[in-house]
Amino acid sequence: MHVRRKYQFLLALPFLVPLLLSPLWLLSGENGVGGVILVFFFYSLLIGGIPYLILAIAMVWWMRNKEERSIRICLLLSPLLMIACTAVCLAIYTFVADAQPTLRETIEEYLEGMLFVSVFILLFGYLYVALGFTLIWIDRRPAEETGYSNMPVE
Repeated sequence: MHVRRKYQFLLALPFLVPLLLSPLWLLSGENGVGGVILVFFFYSLLIGGIPYLILAIAMVWWMRNKEERSIRICLLLSPLLMIACTAVCLAIYTFVADAQPTLRETIEEYLEGMLFVSVFILLFGYLYVALGFTLIWIDRRPAEETGYSNMPVE
């Protein structure tokens, strides 16, 4: 598999990790540190799902004929791009669907919401970027280091 395709598949991590962890959350409940962490992953999918889907589709399309170096730079910038995408989606929601009685209250609500979600976008975004780069690094390690070979057995 070409390395570009591997990076494109890594864009699915923010959907896969919460979905894979959700049975643990349902079994353990919200009690304890583990439950709280699982809740954060689950809500990251609920709140950031639509903006991230838009960003991921755009990034997959952009990556089509790019070199690995450009793709890695884009992935390093992706949490910042996610903040911009979320800002647009939250603006549409805040100003259209959840408008307050006055414009000032609507703007204050929007800014408070963006400040809140931006912190989580940066934390979760760079966590996923680090996880993705780690998976690529593990995939590239030679068979002598890992103890297994990608070559078929004859």
